[in-house]
Amino acid sequence: MSGPPSSPTPNPAPTNTTPPSSSPWTHQTPASLQPIRLDQYLARVPTLNMTRSHLKKLFALDLVFVNAAPAKMRRKLLGGELLRVEVPAPPSFALTATDLPIDVIFEDTHLAVINKAIGIQVHPGPGEVNSQTLVNALLHRFGPALSTGEDPTRPGIVHRLDKMTSGLMLIAKTDECHAALKLIFQERAIEKVYDALVVGKMLPLEGTITSHVARHPKVRHKFMATTSAHPGAKTASTAYGVKRLWQHRRVSETLYSQLRLRLHTGRTHQIRVHCSSKAHPLRGDTIYGKKHRIFGDQLCLVARKLAFTHPMTQEPLQFEVPFPAHMNSIIAELERTCVSLDLDQI
Repeated sequence: MSGPPSSPTPNPAPTNTTPPSSSPWTHQTPASLQPIRLDQYLARVPTLNMTRSHLKKLFALDLVFVNAAPAKMRRKLLGGELLRVEVPAPPSFALTATDLPIDVIFEDTHLAVINKAIGIQVHPGPGEVNSQTLVNALLHRFGPALSTGEDPTRPGIVHRLDKMTSGLMLIAKTDECHAALKLIFQERAIEKVYDALVVGKMLPLEGTITSHVARHPKVRHKFMATTSAHPGAKTASTAYGVKRLWQHRRVSETLYSQLRLRLHTGRTHQIRVHCSSKAHPLRGDTIYGKKHRIFGDQLCLVARKLAFTHPMTQEPLQFEVPFPAHMNSIIAELERTCVSLDLDQI
């Protein structure tokens, strides 16, 4: 997220504000405020806790006011303005706590780090009644000690993993920490590392896949690599390095590549879309690849590593988890039946 224009005295984050609710949120900008766009200023309010995308929706509905008049996103604030944001009341919902196992890697009063299991949906979809999601499990494990964030149907959720992706996730336990973690993600001040098995020999052995990603026009649950001209397209960048290659013992055919990937952006299905766009879909990806008879169709993608500075304590934190059981089984079978290639000879 871009910040305000540079100035001799940076604008401090606004304070003494009221959290958003169905009642109007109001705030007086300081008289000493350096010139800044309205949407940029609002995105920095810690207790307002709204992303740019959420604010954009409110602007489109004329629910943001400056000095009692509807305002546009690009309105320049100069100091002393009275701001008002009309936050619509959230729709009625009922989240239930469900006793599901959660692998908690780290926990303090501000946040938790968990190892999400494969096959667990992070939260119910719009209008969906589902008590078997990670959110339901978090409510059982942590009770009221979860952030509300900007969506009351997703307590504690700062970022997501696909249902069939396992691995590390950050959970916010306070609204203050939730807002700070969101900022870390927006500013890309966090290292997110994934490991994957893809079909075939990924060449070159290291590189960066950059494209635009957009929803598929006909298959709505799919996304695709495309150009900036496509409606709704967003830039996406994935760095990768090949860690291992396995070749068939009898024929000169590379069956699988093990990749280590680092995300520079966080688009839905980004790794899956980028790998399939290079004709190397992930093992077990039935949406962007094909079905496999052996070992089933469990997706071979795991969020293995997270490294960031704790936003409340400023302590550097780093976590790493092992491969999930199904990936260990596949790797063990590849070691038994295939030849592991020397990467230095590729």
